[in-house]
Amino acid sequence: MGDTGSVLVKEKNVDRHRNFELQMLTRTDGNWKIKLVLSSYTFIESRGAYSFPDGHSDCTRCETQECRQKCTKSMPYSQASRDDVCGYTCIENGSWKEGVYTRVHRDFKIIKALRQFMGLNSNIRPEEVGLPNYCN
Repeated sequence: MGDTGSVLVKEKNVDRHRNFELQMLTRTDGNWKIKLVLSSYTFIESRGAYSFPDGHSDCTRCETQECRQKCTKSMPYSQASRDDVCGYTCIENGSWKEGVYTRVHRDFKIIKALRQFMGLNSNIRPEEVGLPNYCN
């Protein structure tokens, strides 16, 4: 889709990123069989660390001296699966929060568009897909 997209962790523009995801899921100009929503990613700019905050990129987990010396771009663990959050948890009060999952896969508008693409009912409430009722 050319330059219509947005790299969320670089631009930090939720509206542009969400719009790209919605366009991707609703476009009809081809017989697209597979569409991908990258679920969660984050970065800590001050450390130069870009990663999934899954704990496997956390320097505190180094068990050898060599690992501790070479590990300079640490991404601390952050729990991915949380029932109490909506999408784009990386933004709070309009500001980007470093080291926090993006949780794009929990954005209600994207879920509805994905369900429509898959031929599922998209006229749903957030709690019907495992989201808190305040995720709109």
